[in-house]
Amino acid sequence: MDADERGEQFSPSALAGERARADYEQVHEQAEAAGRPLFEDLMEQHREHRAREQDKMRRNFGARRRGIARIGLPQVRDHRIRCLERDEAAWREAGRASEEPLPDVTALVMLRVERHGAGGDQ
Repeated sequence: MDADERGEQFSPSALAGERARADYEQVHEQAEAAGRPLFEDLMEQHREHRAREQDKMRRNFGARRRGIARIGLPQVRDHRIRCLERDEAAWREAGRASEEPLPDVTALVMLRVERHGAGGDQ
């Protein structure tokens, strides 16, 4: 048991069973509610960034396609177009994987501090 500067005693305690589960669920709900505005703000920033990146990549692929169409023999152009289409398909697939991150709130540590002593309730 530890004492603070006022002489009140603090001691660690452990919860188990239904009480622990109920306390965890309450704290988890509060954490989700507290984090929701931050998550929504981050998601909006993520969507805006992705939209800018997609636009930039579409312009990049368009410029490459126009360049390929102007230079080389027809067979070489066809080969380069197929390579470009593979690159574009790979880019689109990679983009799908990072489309919508999912929020996850995980409790690493939960502490309960109870006060005992002169001015304490318990």
